[in-house]
Amino acid sequence: MRLHILHPTAPRETRATTLPANNERAAVLALVEPIIGGKVKHAPALLNGARADMFTAAEDADLPRNEDATAVLRAAWVSQRGHEDPERMPHVRGVAVVIEGGVW
Repeated sequence: MRLHILHPTAPRETRATTLPANNERAAVLALVEPIIGGKVKHAPALLNGARADMFTAAEDADLPRNEDATAVLRAAWVSQRGHEDPERMPHVRGVAVVIEGGVW
């Protein structure tokens, strides 16, 4: 399984990783929380047209906007809800971790 770390101000980073077969919540959180730096929130995402899961900081109000992660999140949003004004759609702040194939 591959995960992608999307930084607001740095290039995307890709890592290979493994998770238990059942993708137990505690194991997923143990993987992503240290990267993000604390508690996380989850959202479905589309990465290169394929299903993925995105994790971002639960408390993100003071973090910089992440354009790369916002594009990944909005791709899923548009696929589920159709076209909307992009600026009315959610955006991502801070570091995001995207897991290919999804975990939940």
